[in-house]
Amino acid sequence: MKVILCCFAAGRYWADKNELDAAFSCIKEETKSICSEAHLVDDSYDLSSLSNHKEDCLVAIPMSGGVQPRILEAAHYFGRVMLLAGYIKDCFGNGVSQKMLINNAAPAVMDVYAVLKRELDNVILCVSRDELGKRV
Repeated sequence: MKVILCCFAAGRYWADKNELDAAFSCIKEETKSICSEAHLVDDSYDLSSLSNHKEDCLVAIPMSGGVQPRILEAAHYFGRVMLLAGYIKDCFGNGVSQKMLINNAAPAVMDVYAVLKRELDNVILCVSRDELGKRV
């Protein structure tokens, strides 16, 4: 089983592409011991590239609001889904968690989790990288 990280970000919240790229780089670096590959799923990302992962685990991190439909679509391509509330204080360094909180990641996490719990059997919400590492 591969563990694949996908960070979901909407351009209307992350208008500065350099800032988004820096935040994604931070997340990618801080999760490299857990995840075998990482993708930044922005507004232009083709989700069909994730469609053949029924044996794998998706680690989904909403980095902003406005990403719920894309996370829900991606989740159905995977056998297991871990949702990480990366906006929680100190989950990620360099102010990334705070920026996600400002960009409405918290309601996105709750919306997605509520829907996925109804639709899929294997969905887990994690509130820290340590918890994620233990549960993957």
